[in-house]
Amino acid sequence: MSQLESDNGNDTRDRTRVHDDDLDAENEPSGESMYNNGKGIAVSVAFTPLLPPPATGEKRCKNAKSQPINRALFIHENSTLRNLLDTTFEQYDISDKMMYGIGNRSGLLAPTNFTITYTILRTNYKNIVLGNISDFTTIMEEVKEHRSPAFKLTIVETKYDDGEEAEEDEDTEGEPAGKRAATGPTDEEMEQNEAIANLARQYTCEDRACGFRICWPAPPEAKHVNLTPLHLNTWAAAMVGPNKQPGVDLDNPPNTKIFDVTYTDPTDIAMLSRRRLNAVTQTQSSAPSIVINNDFKDIVGLLNGDRGPDPAIKNAPQPVLRQQPALRPKLSLLDFCNRFELSRWLCEKLDNIDVTGPHCLRFLQNADLLGAGLSLGELADIRDAEERWMLET
Repeated sequence: MSQLESDNGNDTRDRTRVHDDDLDAENEPSGESMYNNGKGIAVSVAFTPLLPPPATGEKRCKNAKSQPINRALFIHENSTLRNLLDTTFEQYDISDKMMYGIGNRSGLLAPTNFTITYTILRTNYKNIVLGNISDFTTIMEEVKEHRSPAFKLTIVETKYDDGEEAEEDEDTEGEPAGKRAATGPTDEEMEQNEAIANLARQYTCEDRACGFRICWPAPPEAKHVNLTPLHLNTWAAAMVGPNKQPGVDLDNPPNTKIFDVTYTDPTDIAMLSRRRLNAVTQTQSSAPSIVINNDFKDIVGLLNGDRGPDPAIKNAPQPVLRQQPALRPKLSLLDFCNRFELSRWLCEKLDNIDVTGPHCLRFLQNADLLGAGLSLGELADIRDAEERWMLET
Protein backbone atom coordinates (compact mmCIF):
# COMPACT_ATOMS: atom_id res chain seq x y z
CA MET A 1 0.00 0.00 0.00
CA SER A 2 1.48 3.34 -0.97
CA GLN A 3 0.36 6.90 -1.48
CA LEU A 4 2.04 9.86 -3.19
CA GLU A 5 2.71 13.05 -1.24
CA SER A 6 3.99 16.38 -2.55
CA ASP A 7 7.27 17.74 -1.16
CA ASN A 8 7.14 21.55 -1.30
CA GLY A 9 5.79 21.31 -4.84
CA ASN A 10 9.20 20.33 -6.21
CA ASP A 11 9.46 16.68 -5.34
CA THR A 12 7.30 13.60 -5.15
CA ARG A 13 7.90 10.93 -2.56
CA ASP A 14 6.57 7.41 -2.53
CA ARG A 15 5.79 7.02 1.18
CA THR A 16 5.49 3.28 1.70
CA ARG A 17 4.06 1.80 4.86
CA VAL A 18 3.76 -1.90 4.00
CA HIS A 19 5.59 -4.23 1.67
CA ASP A 20 4.61 -3.88 -2.01
CA ASP A 21 5.20 -7.28 -3.63
CA ASP A 22 4.55 -6.06 -7.19
CA LEU A 23 7.05 -3.19 -6.89
CA ASP A 24 9.70 -5.42 -5.33
CA ALA A 25 9.27 -8.04 -8.03
CA GLU A 26 10.04 -5.41 -10.67
CA ASN A 27 13.12 -3.99 -8.89
CA GLU A 28 14.54 -7.20 -7.38
CA PRO A 29 18.09 -7.74 -8.79
CA SER A 30 18.65 -11.01 -10.62
CA GLY A 31 21.68 -13.18 -11.22
CA GLU A 32 24.35 -14.53 -8.89
CA SER A 33 26.42 -12.04 -6.94
CA MET A 34 30.16 -11.70 -7.56
CA TYR A 35 30.94 -11.27 -3.86
CA ASN A 36 31.16 -13.52 -0.80
CA ASN A 37 30.82 -16.77 -2.75
CA GLY A 38 27.72 -15.60 -4.58
CA LYS A 39 25.82 -14.56 -1.44
CA GLY A 40 26.30 -10.82 -2.04
CA ILE A 41 27.45 -7.91 0.09
CA ALA A 42 27.31 -8.59 3.84
CA VAL A 43 25.21 -6.23 5.95
CA SER A 44 25.21 -6.31 9.76
CA VAL A 45 22.17 -4.55 11.21
CA ALA A 46 21.59 -3.27 14.75
CA PHE A 47 17.89 -2.39 15.15
CA THR A 48 16.67 -0.72 18.34
CA PRO A 49 12.86 -0.90 18.65
CA LEU A 50 10.67 1.27 20.83
CA LEU A 51 9.97 -0.03 24.30
CA PRO A 52 6.58 -1.77 24.45
CA PRO A 53 3.95 0.02 26.54
CA PRO A 54 4.10 -1.05 30.20
CA ALA A 55 1.53 -3.49 31.45
CA THR A 56 -1.18 -2.39 33.83
CA GLY A 57 0.36 -1.60 37.19
CA GLU A 58 3.91 -2.00 35.90
CA LYS A 59 6.46 0.65 36.81
CA ARG A 60 9.28 1.56 34.49
CA CYS A 61 12.39 3.69 35.04
CA LYS A 62 12.41 7.03 33.26
CA ASN A 63 15.74 6.27 31.62
CA ALA A 64 14.82 2.73 30.53
CA LYS A 65 16.25 1.90 27.11
CA SER A 66 15.46 -0.78 24.60
CA GLN A 67 18.26 -3.17 23.69
CA PRO A 68 19.39 -3.39 20.03
CA ILE A 69 18.65 -6.55 18.07
CA ASN A 70 21.51 -7.66 15.81
CA ARG A 71 20.95 -9.45 12.50
CA ALA A 72 23.09 -10.28 9.47
CA LEU A 73 21.95 -10.42 5.85
CA PHE A 74 23.28 -10.22 2.30
CA ILE A 75 22.19 -7.99 -0.59
CA HIS A 76 23.01 -8.11 -4.28
CA GLU A 77 25.45 -5.49 -5.55
CA ASN A 78 22.75 -4.28 -8.00
CA SER A 79 20.22 -3.68 -5.22
CA THR A 80 18.58 -0.29 -4.75
CA LEU A 81 18.12 1.69 -1.56
CA ARG A 82 14.49 0.51 -1.44
CA ASN A 83 15.63 -3.13 -1.80
CA LEU A 84 18.00 -2.66 1.14
CA LEU A 85 15.37 -1.12 3.42
CA ASP A 86 12.65 -3.64 2.53
CA THR A 87 14.99 -6.61 2.95
CA THR A 88 16.16 -5.28 6.32
CA PHE A 89 12.65 -4.70 7.62
CA GLU A 90 11.59 -8.18 6.49
CA GLN A 91 14.38 -9.66 8.60
CA TYR A 92 12.74 -8.14 11.68
CA ASP A 93 9.16 -8.72 10.48
CA ILE A 94 8.38 -5.00 10.77
CA SER A 95 7.58 -4.18 7.13
CA ASP A 96 4.09 -3.05 8.11
CA LYS A 97 5.38 -0.66 10.81
CA MET A 98 8.30 1.22 9.25
CA MET A 99 7.42 4.18 7.02
CA TYR A 100 9.67 6.19 4.75
CA GLY A 101 9.69 8.18 1.53
CA ILE A 102 12.27 8.50 -1.26
CA GLY A 103 12.21 11.62 -3.44
CA ASN A 104 11.75 10.76 -7.12
CA ARG A 105 13.73 13.83 -8.18
CA SER A 106 16.04 14.66 -5.28
CA GLY A 107 16.61 11.08 -4.13
CA LEU A 108 16.32 12.17 -0.48
CA LEU A 109 15.34 9.52 2.07
CA ALA A 110 12.71 10.77 4.51
CA PRO A 111 12.08 8.19 7.27
CA THR A 112 8.92 8.84 9.26
CA ASN A 113 9.39 6.72 12.35
CA PHE A 114 13.05 5.70 12.42
CA THR A 115 16.60 6.99 12.02
CA ILE A 116 19.28 5.16 10.05
CA THR A 117 23.09 5.51 9.92
CA TYR A 118 25.83 3.45 8.29
CA THR A 119 29.44 2.53 8.99
CA ILE A 120 31.98 1.11 6.53
CA LEU A 121 34.81 -0.84 8.12
CA ARG A 122 38.33 0.62 7.76
CA THR A 123 37.12 3.90 6.26
CA ASN A 124 36.21 7.36 7.52
CA TYR A 125 32.52 6.59 7.01
CA LYS A 126 31.47 5.99 10.62
CA ASN A 127 27.94 6.58 11.93
CA ILE A 128 27.01 8.65 8.87
CA VAL A 129 23.32 9.37 8.31
CA LEU A 130 21.95 7.50 5.30
CA GLY A 131 20.06 10.48 3.88
CA ASN A 132 19.73 9.93 0.13
CA ILE A 133 20.35 7.63 -2.81
CA SER A 134 23.80 9.17 -3.32
CA ASP A 135 24.83 7.95 0.15
CA PHE A 136 23.71 4.43 -0.78
CA THR A 137 25.69 4.64 -4.04
CA THR A 138 28.77 5.72 -2.05
CA ILE A 139 28.36 2.71 0.26
CA MET A 140 28.17 0.23 -2.61
CA GLU A 141 31.12 1.73 -4.50
CA GLU A 142 33.25 1.82 -1.34
CA VAL A 143 32.64 -1.74 -0.14
CA LYS A 144 33.20 -3.25 -3.59
CA GLU A 145 36.87 -2.32 -3.26
CA HIS A 146 37.24 -4.67 -0.27
CA ARG A 147 38.04 -8.36 -0.50
CA SER A 148 34.96 -9.22 1.58
CA PRO A 149 32.47 -6.36 1.00
CA ALA A 150 30.51 -5.51 4.14
CA PHE A 151 29.00 -2.56 6.01
CA LYS A 152 26.87 -1.91 9.09
CA LEU A 153 23.45 -0.28 9.50
CA THR A 154 22.16 1.17 12.76
CA ILE A 155 18.39 1.71 12.83
CA VAL A 156 16.55 3.25 15.77
CA GLU A 157 12.74 3.26 15.82
CA THR A 158 11.15 6.57 16.84
CA LYS A 159 7.63 7.59 17.78
CA TYR A 160 5.16 8.37 15.01
CA ASP A 161 2.25 10.76 15.48
CA ASP A 162 -0.67 9.54 13.37
CA GLY A 163 -3.19 12.06 14.79
CA GLU A 164 -4.46 9.89 17.60
CA GLU A 165 -2.44 11.88 20.14
CA ALA A 166 -3.79 15.29 19.16
CA GLU A 167 -4.94 16.06 22.70
CA GLU A 168 -1.49 15.24 24.06
CA ASP A 169 0.08 17.53 21.43
CA GLU A 170 -2.11 20.43 22.59
CA ASP A 171 -0.85 19.91 26.14
CA THR A 172 2.79 20.03 25.01
CA GLU A 173 2.54 23.07 22.73
CA GLY A 174 4.04 25.23 25.45
CA GLU A 175 6.99 22.90 26.04
CA PRO A 176 10.37 23.46 24.41
CA ALA A 177 10.90 21.70 21.12
CA GLY A 178 13.64 19.53 22.63
CA LYS A 179 11.12 17.83 24.96
CA ARG A 180 8.83 16.67 22.17
CA ALA A 181 9.17 13.18 20.71
CA ALA A 182 11.55 12.99 17.76
CA THR A 183 10.00 11.96 14.43
CA GLY A 184 13.14 11.73 12.30
CA PRO A 185 15.92 14.02 11.09
CA THR A 186 15.11 17.71 10.84
CA ASP A 187 15.53 19.78 7.69
CA GLU A 188 18.73 21.24 9.18
CA GLU A 189 20.15 17.74 9.78
CA MET A 190 19.29 16.61 6.26
CA GLU A 191 20.90 19.74 4.82
CA GLN A 192 24.02 19.12 6.91
CA ASN A 193 24.15 15.45 5.82
CA GLU A 194 23.99 16.54 2.20
CA ALA A 195 26.90 18.94 2.81
CA ILE A 196 28.91 16.09 4.36
CA ALA A 197 28.25 13.91 1.32
CA ASN A 198 29.38 16.71 -1.00
CA LEU A 199 32.58 17.19 1.00
CA ALA A 200 33.34 13.45 0.96
CA ARG A 201 32.88 13.30 -2.81
CA GLN A 202 34.94 16.42 -3.52
CA TYR A 203 37.90 15.50 -1.30
CA THR A 204 38.24 11.80 -2.08
CA CYS A 205 42.03 11.31 -2.08
CA GLU A 206 43.46 9.83 -5.28
CA ASP A 207 47.07 9.88 -4.11
CA ARG A 208 48.10 6.24 -3.69
CA ALA A 209 50.98 7.25 -1.44
CA CYS A 210 48.49 8.73 1.06
CA GLY A 211 47.08 6.39 3.68
CA PHE A 212 43.69 8.13 3.92
CA ARG A 213 40.65 8.15 1.67
CA ILE A 214 39.33 11.67 2.31
CA CYS A 215 41.87 14.50 2.52
CA TRP A 216 41.85 18.28 2.25
CA PRO A 217 44.97 19.78 0.61
CA ALA A 218 45.88 22.56 3.05
CA PRO A 219 47.51 25.62 1.49
CA PRO A 220 50.13 26.76 0.71
CA GLU A 221 51.92 23.44 0.16
CA ALA A 222 48.79 21.29 -0.29
CA LYS A 223 49.72 19.12 2.68
CA HIS A 224 47.07 16.45 3.25
CA VAL A 225 44.76 16.87 6.24
CA ASN A 226 42.78 13.69 6.92
CA LEU A 227 39.07 14.56 7.01
CA THR A 228 37.69 12.45 9.86
CA PRO A 229 33.98 12.44 10.77
CA LEU A 230 34.78 15.24 13.26
CA HIS A 231 36.29 17.34 10.46
CA LEU A 232 33.34 16.68 8.13
CA ASN A 233 30.70 17.44 10.77
CA THR A 234 32.49 20.64 11.84
CA TRP A 235 32.89 21.82 8.24
CA ALA A 236 29.28 21.00 7.28
CA ALA A 237 27.87 22.72 10.39
CA ALA A 238 29.74 25.89 9.44
CA MET A 239 28.40 25.75 5.86
CA VAL A 240 24.65 25.42 6.50
CA GLY A 241 22.10 26.01 9.20
CA PRO A 242 21.88 28.70 11.89
CA ASN A 243 25.61 28.39 12.70
CA LYS A 244 26.69 29.15 9.15
CA GLN A 245 29.94 31.13 9.10
CA PRO A 246 30.80 33.72 6.44
CA GLY A 247 33.39 32.60 3.93
CA VAL A 248 32.95 28.87 4.65
CA ASP A 249 32.07 26.77 1.59
CA LEU A 250 33.17 23.60 -0.19
CA ASP A 251 36.58 25.15 -0.91
CA ASN A 252 37.22 26.94 2.40
CA PRO A 253 36.91 25.17 5.80
CA PRO A 254 36.16 26.98 9.06
CA ASN A 255 39.07 28.63 10.84
CA THR A 256 39.55 26.08 13.62
CA LYS A 257 42.66 24.31 14.92
CA ILE A 258 41.67 20.88 13.57
CA PHE A 259 42.21 22.18 10.03
CA ASP A 260 45.68 23.50 10.94
CA VAL A 261 48.39 21.22 9.53
CA THR A 262 50.61 21.97 12.54
CA TYR A 263 47.97 20.90 15.09
CA THR A 264 48.51 17.60 16.92
CA ASP A 265 45.67 15.89 18.77
CA PRO A 266 47.16 14.23 21.89
CA THR A 267 44.14 11.89 22.19
CA ASP A 268 44.47 10.41 18.70
CA ILE A 269 45.63 6.84 19.46
CA ALA A 270 45.96 5.91 15.78
CA MET A 271 48.23 8.88 15.10
CA LEU A 272 50.41 8.12 18.13
CA SER A 273 50.69 4.47 17.05
CA ARG A 274 51.73 5.46 13.52
CA ARG A 275 54.36 7.88 14.85
CA ARG A 276 55.73 5.26 17.24
CA LEU A 277 55.88 2.67 14.45
CA ASN A 278 57.68 5.12 12.13
CA ALA A 279 60.15 6.02 14.87
CA VAL A 280 60.94 2.34 15.54
CA THR A 281 61.30 1.61 11.81
CA GLN A 282 63.63 4.56 11.27
CA THR A 283 65.70 3.62 14.32
CA GLN A 284 66.15 0.07 13.07
CA SER A 285 66.97 1.16 9.52
CA SER A 286 69.43 3.88 10.61
CA ALA A 287 71.19 1.88 13.35
CA PRO A 288 74.94 1.51 12.62
CA SER A 289 76.14 -1.92 11.61
CA ILE A 290 78.77 -2.94 14.15
CA VAL A 291 80.97 -5.91 13.30
CA ILE A 292 83.06 -7.41 16.10
CA ASN A 293 85.97 -9.55 14.95
CA ASN A 294 86.81 -12.00 17.73
CA ASP A 295 90.22 -12.90 16.32
CA PHE A 296 92.59 -13.35 19.26
CA LYS A 297 95.25 -15.49 17.49
CA ASP A 298 98.03 -13.00 18.25
CA ILE A 299 97.21 -12.97 21.96
CA VAL A 300 97.00 -16.76 22.00
CA GLY A 301 100.41 -16.89 20.31
CA LEU A 302 101.95 -14.76 23.01
CA LEU A 303 100.40 -16.83 25.79
CA ASN A 304 101.62 -20.08 24.20
CA GLY A 305 105.15 -18.74 23.62
CA ASP A 306 104.73 -18.79 19.82
CA ARG A 307 104.12 -22.52 19.99
CA GLY A 308 100.99 -22.18 17.91
CA PRO A 309 97.41 -22.27 18.98
CA ASP A 310 96.09 -24.75 21.46
CA PRO A 311 94.38 -27.62 19.56
CA ALA A 312 91.44 -27.39 21.93
CA ILE A 313 90.97 -23.74 21.00
CA LYS A 314 91.49 -24.45 17.32
CA ASN A 315 88.82 -27.12 17.27
CA ALA A 316 86.34 -25.23 19.45
CA PRO A 317 82.99 -24.52 17.75
CA GLN A 318 82.57 -20.98 16.51
CA PRO A 319 79.74 -18.91 18.01
CA VAL A 320 76.62 -18.60 15.86
CA LEU A 321 75.38 -15.04 15.46
CA ARG A 322 71.63 -14.93 15.14
CA GLN A 323 70.20 -12.24 12.97
CA GLN A 324 67.24 -10.26 14.21
CA PRO A 325 64.15 -11.22 12.19
CA ALA A 326 62.89 -8.56 9.82
CA LEU A 327 59.59 -6.81 10.44
CA ARG A 328 56.62 -8.73 9.11
CA PRO A 329 54.75 -7.15 6.21
CA LYS A 330 51.62 -5.22 7.14
CA LEU A 331 48.22 -6.92 7.02
CA SER A 332 44.96 -5.00 6.85
CA LEU A 333 42.56 -5.23 9.78
CA LEU A 334 39.82 -6.85 7.68
CA ASP A 335 42.19 -9.51 6.27
CA PHE A 336 43.59 -10.12 9.77
CA CYS A 337 40.11 -10.69 11.23
CA ASN A 338 39.11 -12.98 8.35
CA ARG A 339 42.34 -15.04 8.47
CA PHE A 340 42.15 -15.72 12.21
CA GLU A 341 38.32 -15.97 12.39
CA LEU A 342 37.72 -12.95 14.63
CA SER A 343 34.08 -11.90 14.84
CA ARG A 344 32.77 -9.00 12.77
CA TRP A 345 31.72 -7.17 15.96
CA LEU A 346 35.24 -7.47 17.39
CA CYS A 347 36.69 -6.24 14.11
CA GLU A 348 34.39 -3.21 14.23
CA LYS A 349 35.50 -2.40 17.80
CA LEU A 350 39.13 -2.39 16.66
CA ASP A 351 38.24 -0.21 13.68
CA ASN A 352 36.42 2.26 15.95
CA ILE A 353 39.70 2.92 17.82
CA ASP A 354 41.55 3.25 14.48
CA VAL A 355 43.56 0.02 14.70
CA THR A 356 44.62 -0.59 11.08
CA GLY A 357 46.13 -4.06 11.48
CA PRO A 358 48.02 -6.49 13.73
CA HIS A 359 51.22 -4.45 13.38
CA CYS A 360 49.60 -1.79 15.63
CA LEU A 361 48.56 -4.17 18.42
CA ARG A 362 52.05 -4.57 19.90
CA PHE A 363 52.11 -0.84 20.68
CA LEU A 364 48.83 -1.05 22.64
CA GLN A 365 48.69 -2.29 26.21
CA ASN A 366 45.92 -4.57 27.46
CA ALA A 367 44.60 -1.68 29.55
CA ASP A 368 44.23 0.42 26.38
CA LEU A 369 42.11 -2.24 24.68
CA LEU A 370 39.98 -2.89 27.77
CA GLY A 371 39.46 0.84 28.16
CA ALA A 372 38.18 0.97 24.58
CA GLY A 373 35.28 -1.31 25.47
CA LEU A 374 36.69 -4.79 24.77
CA SER A 375 35.84 -7.65 27.11
CA LEU A 376 38.43 -10.01 28.60
CA GLY A 377 37.39 -12.76 26.18
CA GLU A 378 37.73 -10.44 23.19
CA LEU A 379 41.14 -9.31 24.44
CA ALA A 380 42.25 -12.94 24.69
CA ASP A 381 41.06 -13.66 21.12
CA ILE A 382 42.98 -10.65 19.81
CA ARG A 383 46.23 -11.57 21.58
CA ASP A 384 45.92 -15.18 20.42
CA ALA A 385 45.43 -14.08 16.79
CA GLU A 386 48.33 -11.62 17.12
CA GLU A 387 50.65 -14.37 18.41
CA ARG A 388 49.66 -16.77 15.62
CA TRP A 389 50.23 -14.00 13.06
CA MET A 390 53.73 -13.38 14.46
CA LEU A 391 54.57 -17.11 14.25
CA GLU A 392 53.56 -17.42 10.61
CA THR A 393 56.47 -18.06 8.26
